Amino acid sequence: MFYQGLDESGAETLRSLSDGIQAIRARLEPDLDLAAVRPLHDWIVRSYGDDIVDPSTLRSASSPTEPYAGLKAPVRQMADGRYVPDFSARYLTEDIPFGLTVSRAIGQLAGVDTKALDGSSPGPGRGLRKTTWAAT
Repeated sequence: MFYQGLDESGAETLRSLSDGIQAIRARLEPDLDLAAVRPLHDWIVRSYGDDIVDPSTLRSASSPTEPYAGLKAPVRQMADGRYVPDFSARYLTEDIPFGLTVSRAIGQLAGVDTKALDGSSPGPGRGLRKTTWAAT
């Protein structure tokens, strides 16, 4: 399952990414109205409300919610029967290049430290750590 397996390490990675976006927002907001750019946890709670079983943390608010129940991670089966991530899936071909990478570039143009978005920040997680591949 895609969201049901979110562990604390994954939640920390998502928090770090959200914090990076918020740093960009803080830098640009005096000149732009970016009130809709919310921290990820706040956005999830606001978007899914009563569908969330436990809204107390980012991890618990992300998993499991009714809209995501049963949603599977994009994988493909190899000839030997193993499953590997499907890097041609929309989550990876659209959400990352047209989300994180664009946000990272905007942050760099605004002079914001984008370590959290480019994967070079140290952290406890070993999940999504490099987004720079999507920029090529």
